[in-house]
Amino acid sequence: MAEELEWKKLPTIEKVEHKVCVFYLPKYGDQQWKARVEGYEEAVKLFSTQPSDKSPVFSDYVGLMKKMVVDNNAIAQEKALFAVLAFAENAAIATRLFGSKVVSIKSILKEIIRLLEDRDGTVRNESKELIIEMYRWAGPAIKPQLSGLKPVQVISKDTNILLVGQSAKIVAQIANALRAGFKPYAVTTIKACFEKFKEKKPTVLVAIRAAADAAQRSVTLESLQEDIIEALNNKNPGIRAETALFLSRIFAKMTIVTLNKKLLKTFVVPLLKCSADMVLEVREAAFCALGTAMFIVTEKNISPFLADIDNIRLNRIKEFYEKVANEKKGGSSDNEGKGAPSSLEAASVAPSKPNFKVIKGNKPAGVAVGEGKTVSVSPGEDAPRPTKPSAAKKKAQPAAPASDALPKEQLWSDDVLEAKIAEAYSETLIAQLASSVWKERLEAMETLRSSIDKMAPEQLSCQLVFRLLLKKPGLKDNNFQKPCSEVIVDLLLPDLTEKVGDIKVGEAVKLAFTALAEATTFEIVGGRILRAVYQQKNPKCQIECLNWLSLSIKEFGLQLNTKELLVCLKTGLGATNLQVRQACIYLSSVMYLYMGGTLRTLLSDEKPALVALLEEEWSKLGDSKPPAPTRGLRYVKQQQSTASDGASAEGAAAAEPEVPDPEDLVPRTDISEKLTEEMMNLLVSKAWKERQEGLNQIQEVLTSAQFIEGGPKLQDPLTAVAKVCTDVNKILGKNALGIVEKFAKALSKSDAKKLVK
Repeated sequence: MAEELEWKKLPTIEKVEHKVCVFYLPKYGDQQWKARVEGYEEAVKLFSTQPSDKSPVFSDYVGLMKKMVVDNNAIAQEKALFAVLAFAENAAIATRLFGSKVVSIKSILKEIIRLLEDRDGTVRNESKELIIEMYRWAGPAIKPQLSGLKPVQVISKDTNILLVGQSAKIVAQIANALRAGFKPYAVTTIKACFEKFKEKKPTVLVAIRAAADAAQRSVTLESLQEDIIEALNNKNPGIRAETALFLSRIFAKMTIVTLNKKLLKTFVVPLLKCSADMVLEVREAAFCALGTAMFIVTEKNISPFLADIDNIRLNRIKEFYEKVANEKKGGSSDNEGKGAPSSLEAASVAPSKPNFKVIKGNKPAGVAVGEGKTVSVSPGEDAPRPTKPSAAKKKAQPAAPASDALPKEQLWSDDVLEAKIAEAYSETLIAQLASSVWKERLEAMETLRSSIDKMAPEQLSCQLVFRLLLKKPGLKDNNFQKPCSEVIVDLLLPDLTEKVGDIKVGEAVKLAFTALAEATTFEIVGGRILRAVYQQKNPKCQIECLNWLSLSIKEFGLQLNTKELLVCLKTGLGATNLQVRQACIYLSSVMYLYMGGTLRTLLSDEKPALVALLEEEWSKLGDSKPPAPTRGLRYVKQQQSTASDGASAEGAAAAEPEVPDPEDLVPRTDISEKLTEEMMNLLVSKAWKERQEGLNQIQEVLTSAQFIEGGPKLQDPLTAVAKVCTDVNKILGKNALGIVEKFAKALSKSDAKKLVK
């Protein structure tokens, strides 16, 4: 301790020097840094208190500055830097040597460039300031070393939407001014625009489209094909839709020579894939691009690439082809340099909510899965005729599908909608609907409702009213007693399903669901809600949708696709949220009323604990029968009232909905193709082991499919198995009898009577 007090008595300069500490403290080497720390602190005070910047004290420390800044102890080094700073600020001798000749810019610049990508924003900013100061000394000589820096990417990286929009406008102006001179930057710019096509703000989208179109003028379509194809396959539907529209605008400016067969084939394949997309906007954009290409290269040249698509999609492509042709004839050629035809802009907004496919040709309740096929149809298209059911199931089929009685209409573009709103309603009413004062909005709603009540049914447009309410604040459920199309269902359900979990408006939303189901069919509305349940992230929305489905099945009957209903049920039973699982258990009890023990078989592969819960819920039903439908009869009655006076009472009774047979609700699998000729040959083999192998293979096929379709193709396999029942090998005969029994259980009752004799 005495020796430590001795070094504290040393002068400041001796504390700062390394050799002094070692000489005086050989036994306390680990205490050297403490001596230096105290020396540096004293030096700061000493330098700051000198009366003159030319004081002789400064000369004593000049030679120590280099050693101080490289002190091997971090704490001591930090104190040393403060001492050096005080020396530089107060000593005249410190400013004699400075600038790029004293400090090597070249050696520092390498490290500074690395710091420009540091996580700390302060470090990056200080590095930029230092580079600017270096440029003042060295000038353009340092530019080559800065050429490798990454450019500032405002469009593709900035999170501020307004800045992205402004940047896109600037890029568009630069590209338009430079024209061919913008070519080195065009591909990078367009790729960044593709990434930002996911934005939903219309003003930003317009700016990004303009930037992409302006950049494209300086390059050829061949140089962009890889980026375009990648964007068409992007997981974001907004990017897919906008890229297809971008491609259609390029096609509109090309000729049959520039859009050659090789280039056409490259883009037709991904566009056809987009034309079958689940999202309406993507499909419409793909149809738009293909229709524009058809107009440019003629229908004859593009037809070979469209040979494999269905008539519905082909008709939509031809519709856009005719629109482009009409606009060209009407003098729209003056606008070729400004983008695609105006009719193409309707499908350009990226979706942010669950999208619902428009399904036509729906089969009635009671028709087994597989007898009628649902086909995806765009708004405005005629539905294909439903597949005719088998004779065994005619008793469960109404006279005609309810969806055939629905009106057909085209989804209007935004421009057409604005024109129709301006024509139908006054500017005052439209302004009040968008007013920030709720009393004015309420008054406008009451005025609108009053005008709707006074209108004749044939003059009322549901699409106009609903889209006006969607466009302006607020949705209100008004039953106008006016049949509406599936387009209206697709417009309303995305917003309604988001609000069904809201405690304030949830009940009103469920009433709106029911009103839509009565105005169209429960199969249409319920099917779309069924597919959108788990697209909602809010468990409350999922619960309310499942509860509405349970109640509506009792009111409308089990008119939903049983296979989709089972998928929804199994997904919900495995949910992490307890209330979602409970809602699914209640839904299963409603399904059990209609399907009985068949549902138990379909859910037998679930966890034992879950099956026990389901059995407990089903046991509460006892011998209850499914209730008769109390809703969804309006179209049937309307059809009966408009029928001719000579219609028989028997025909009218046939149109009444009946409780479907559980046999018809089960999704069945066609196994006829799996029962190969090799299996049949094994059954007639002389070797008993081969006959046993044939029976085992057939048993595996039956095990993989719980319920199977009947038909003439099963007659031969069943006959071959039946012959083995009388085999001299008793074990094989017993196994064959078990397989015949499985066939009988897997087939419907009507098919089993025909095939298993």
